[in-house]
Parts: sequence; structure tokens; C-alpha cells
Amino acid sequence: MIKTYLKPYGTRTEAKRINTESGEVMIYMINNDAEITGIRFPFSFYQTTSEKWGYKSPAEMIAELKRRKQLGEEVQTDKQKADEISALLQLAKFRREKGFYIYDIEDKLINIYGLSEEYTGKILKYITQYDLERHIIRVFTEDGDEFTTEINGTPEEIASHYNEKIEFIA
Repeated sequence: MIKTYLKPYGTRTEAKRINTESGEVMIYMINNDAEITGIRFPFSFYQTTSEKWGYKSPAEMIAELKRRKQLGEEVQTDKQKADEISALLQLAKFRREKGFYIYDIEDKLINIYGLSEEYTGKILKYITQYDLERHIIRVFTEDGDEFTTEINGTPEEIASHYNEKIEFIA
């Protein structure tokens, strides 16, 4: 299971994504000072493990960081991931409009968020050429069925569209 925690620090939020089974930890910042771009995008990624931090287990690390008030608020991981992907797509659109390169965004979507090269190319094309944001979600219906679909919209727009439980995949 992956747990995500957010802790605000002035114009930034520190995020910690912790895999409670493998002990992998991703620490990064989210820009809260959207004065220039208007976008709360993630940056400055650092990957480590709970073991490298000197803990016997991820559970021990989480307990100690909570005790020291260094974790912040736990948030829904799939929704947070979708929000961060959305922010990176909006940053790609902003950069393209300003004539800047977006290669590092493509790299982050593939290597940090685990999207395929094909899907990354597709969603970057949609946002930069057609101003369409796309995400993949799993929908759980009331009668016990589930299906996966790709849909246009921001995570907030998508969540408001479904009465059923949804899980963001990308």
C-alpha cells in the first residue's frame, strides 16, 4: 500500500509518498506560490528507502515521523497522483504557450509517475495542441461491476461527474 502525506511550508508543500510494503520513499515539493504560472506543480523529487533513513520498517518510520510531526496530513494517494499529473500537464501547456521545452515533464510523467511513453506522448499532445486534459479512471458501480475508462477533464471535474466510487489510475 502506498500512503501519501502533505505538509505545508510557506510557499511550498512537502510531499512524502511511502510504500508501506517495500519501504520506498519519494520526497518532493509542490509549488504553492502560483504567482508566475498559476499552477501548483510538483518538483525536486528525491527517492530513498525507510531502511536508508535508519528505520527497521516503513511502519516504524511512519510512526516516528508522525510523533515528530514531520508527516503532515495523509491524503488519498490516487487522487493526489492525478492532481500532480494534472498540474504537470497544465505546466506543459503553459511552457508550450511561452515557447519553452517540456522534455523534463515528459521524463517525470514516465519515470516518477509510471506512465508509458505512448500514453505520455498522447496526453501531452492533447493538452498542448487541443487544450484537453485526459485521465484514466476505474469506476466501481453500485451493482458490483467495475470498468476502466479514459476521460477528458481535470480530476475535480471527473470526480464531480460520477456518483459511483472512482479510483484514479493516471
